[in-house]
Amino acid sequence: MATPRSGIPWFDMEEVPYRASRLFRALSNPKAYALCRLLEEGKEREVGELVETLGRHQATVSKILRTLRDLNIVRYQKVGKSTFYTLKHGPTLKKLLRCAEEYIRIADPDFQQGSAHG
Repeated sequence: MATPRSGIPWFDMEEVPYRASRLFRALSNPKAYALCRLLEEGKEREVGELVETLGRHQATVSKILRTLRDLNIVRYQKVGKSTFYTLKHGPTLKKLLRCAEEYIRIADPDFQQGSAHG
């Protein structure tokens, strides 16, 4: 397989934008973004803990986790009746989230962290 100019030989150049757009689409959900921020600490979190911390219904959190699992963003482990989640590629996703936050600060100088958005 020839190496494209981008230097990414292992992906069809149409596949990269497709996969990236799926990742960004998932993270465009504020609840999914918040969930990833909770998981970025690296410790496993039980679904009930995520539900309580996010203040959302279990069905909502479960649907978001399913989407994140389908995109290989999170991994899970069942222990008895409990399911625990962690980020699959924590350090890389953490960098991505920080880059997005830095971009917001640079692109919108009037942005004030901690301001509520409804």
